[in-house]
Amino acid sequence: MVPAAIQLLTGATLFAKNLCRPILAPGMTDRQVRQLAKVMVLVLTIGALFLATHSSATLVSLLLLGYAGVAQLFPGVVLGLFSKRVTTSGVLAGLATGITIVTFLMLTGRDPYRGLNEGFIALCFNFAVTGVVSLLTPGRVAGSDETLTALAPSPPENGVRLA
Repeated sequence: MVPAAIQLLTGATLFAKNLCRPILAPGMTDRQVRQLAKVMVLVLTIGALFLATHSSATLVSLLLLGYAGVAQLFPGVVLGLFSKRVTTSGVLAGLATGITIVTFLMLTGRDPYRGLNEGFIALCFNFAVTGVVSLLTPGRVAGSDETLTALAPSPPENGVRLA
């Protein structure tokens, strides 16, 4: 029960702080955010209880969808670590493609598609889109070099350094 409680508290707090406050009600005080989070814990608990009693297969499907969605972060992380050419646009396009494919295949009941898990199929598309879009967009290295050059101290005049 502890993991479920943590998920409920986290979900409610994220909704109140990161969705409701900045988008729906920017003038909310911390006290109002705290009260909304408490109400959302109750709403999420009732929703989870309803889903658990009416369709346990739905919970398993949501869990699998969540894992397949989180797996879509893998190409961006791996390519970002091992390639200087990967761009933010490429990673975002790949992520959007992967999550869209996972969701489409799962919601249309085409999992597994020709014997392959929808998460794996989406991961392959994600890698491909990330690579292609990164090759077609300007690299991020040039922009960061200009920023670093602008922040670097200017060289001393006549080779004399004042300390």
